[in-house]
Amino acid sequence: MMKTYYLKQGIPEDKFIEELKFSIEDINTRRPHYAHLIYTPDEVHQNPELKFLEKVNQNRIAENKSFSFEKGCT
Repeated sequence: MMKTYYLKQGIPEDKFIEELKFSIEDINTRRPHYAHLIYTPDEVHQNPELKFLEKVNQNRIAENKSFSFEKGCT
């Protein structure tokens, strides 16, 4: 993400370190990651029990996807 932003926006070399620090903090603490649902990487790292919740949600999604309406409708 940073590489794309750096190349497209043309961040000056003297501001690169500052932008890199901001990007790392933004990605880890502010933006939820798709693999963690609504949680940021830091939240998952600091609260291991959230990984259990992710597994439960993944199982629920898998069950919902495998459900056939033809079997359930009468």
